[in-house]
Amino acid sequence: MKNVAKLFTELRTKEFTVSERAGAKVIKSTELSVIKKALVNALVADFKEALNESELVDVYDNMVLVSIENEFVDEITFELNPKVKSLDFNAYEAIENYKDELLMKEQAAAEKAANKAAKIKRDEAARALKAAQKEKAE
Repeated sequence: MKNVAKLFTELRTKEFTVSERAGAKVIKSTELSVIKKALVNALVADFKEALNESELVDVYDNMVLVSIENEFVDEITFELNPKVKSLDFNAYEAIENYKDELLMKEQAAAEKAANKAAKIKRDEAARALKAAQKEKAE
């Protein structure tokens, strides 16, 4: 990822024009286009270095298209579409919220599985009791 790393190093010290769109601070759209194009080109260059010559890596509709061979399904194609977020976007907060959501989903799934296991156990006990009562009645 040396090309991406080089681009990010350059972007760290580059001055941009800030405007406002839909109430959010953003980098001027023409500058955003330049950033995205540079990132797409850097990703393409890095993928080409990392993959075999037989793999397809190229720019497609301002995105990165990567197609790798697969012995079972012929090929698998990936489309990578980088997006520059608004300047108001807090990546750390977004990641933290995402991790919290995943944790809540995992906890809910674990609780659901525990409830299901408890229900199965209760149902088994109820069936055993009913069978015992039926056997006693006979």
